[in-house]
Amino acid sequence: MMKRLLLLLPVVFLSLTLSAQKDQERQTYNQRMNEISRNGMISLGSWAVVNIGVGTAGYFTTKGDLQYFHGMNALWNLTNLGIAIPGYLGSTSSNDDIPSLYDLTQSQKSTEITYMVNAGIDVGYIMGGLYMNELSKNVDHYNNILSGFGKAIIVQGSYLLVFDGIMYAIHSNHASSQMPELFEHVSIAPKGLGMRITVSFR
Repeated sequence: MMKRLLLLLPVVFLSLTLSAQKDQERQTYNQRMNEISRNGMISLGSWAVVNIGVGTAGYFTTKGDLQYFHGMNALWNLTNLGIAIPGYLGSTSSNDDIPSLYDLTQSQKSTEITYMVNAGIDVGYIMGGLYMNELSKNVDHYNNILSGFGKAIIVQGSYLLVFDGIMYAIHSNHASSQMPELFEHVSIAPKGLGMRITVSFR
């Protein structure tokens, strides 16, 4: 009995070592995923700040449809800034977490789906802006508003489409290159994901 226990000690030590290693790998993966999101929010926030500043100044110094173009850019980016700030803070606060493999895969999946859905919405924005711009040519009233707003929505929708596409590509590439390593020494158990080490005594 004692002999078997002595033989089991290296296995227990190996199991603990592998578990600690996997914890570190998951934390590193999570930190990189948060870093990607954080950089994305910095980009979105910077775009928002520039548009709010230029748009506000442009609204009070121009006339016609250009005035409404600047006004819509400023208003639109108040929303972008409202998304970027909480997004940045959220990606920073969870940097030291060690999520389970299940939570990590779910978070990765949710992130990619979010950017894919957003890209589809962005296309809708662009189409809506094109419609408003075209409509402005066929109305006698509010044509400056429709034209200015339409052009601004096209610009903002185009930026967001590029932004969401790039963010999806970076997150997806990170997952495809790093996620497989997290599944080494992992097996599917009836209750979920776990690590399995098989030892045979003969």
